[in-house]
This record gives sequence, structure tokens and C-alpha cells, in this order.
Amino acid sequence: IPAKIVAGALGFDAKGIDKALEDLEGRPYVWATEFENVHTTWDFPEPEITVLGNVYACTESFFHAQKPVPFDESKWFSRRIAAMRVGLRQKFLHSEHSRELLDLLVS
Repeated sequence: IPAKIVAGALGFDAKGIDKALEDLEGRPYVWATEFENVHTTWDFPEPEITVLGNVYACTESFFHAQKPVPFDESKWFSRRIAAMRVGLRQKFLHSEHSRELLDLLVS
């Protein structure tokens, strides 16, 4: 089912989808609920993750814990992508379902 139809059926517009397509300049992309950080709409159990010995309830809590204190937007902007990559890597390592999805994507 095309993502725009799913978005419309759930009462959302297609702005995010259109932006992704524009940014990717026509290259294919994967949309999966496991990649989202808010799961109130989707049935996906977010796994607890451990990074450098610290335990986080989910990738979202890890991601926010990486923000500089006091908050500095320029510092955060320069490190947020790396933080998300670390969190997602741990998410996929800690969840068998996520590992199976990742295996499908990279095979």
C-alpha cells in the first residue's frame, strides 16, 4: 500500500512523504514503524537499549539524553545524527524483530 494512502487513512497529510521524496531525489526509501520514534499509532514494542553501560528505556530517551546541557543548538545540530545512529544501532541489536527487518534491508 503506498505510504500516502496509509497517511491519508490515518488522518495525516503527505508533507513528510513528499519532503523525503524530494530530499532523496527519486532514490528509493524504506518506511517502517520500527524506524519511528513515536509509537502511539503503531504496534511496535520499543526495546530497552544499553549504550556504554547506561540503560535507556528506548532510543528516544537515549537520543534526548545526548543533548548538551545547557542546551546549545549548534552543538546539538552537529551531534544529533551520530547520536541517532548509535541509538538505532543498539535498537536493532536488542530486538530480534528489528534485526530481522534490518537483515532484509541490507541483504
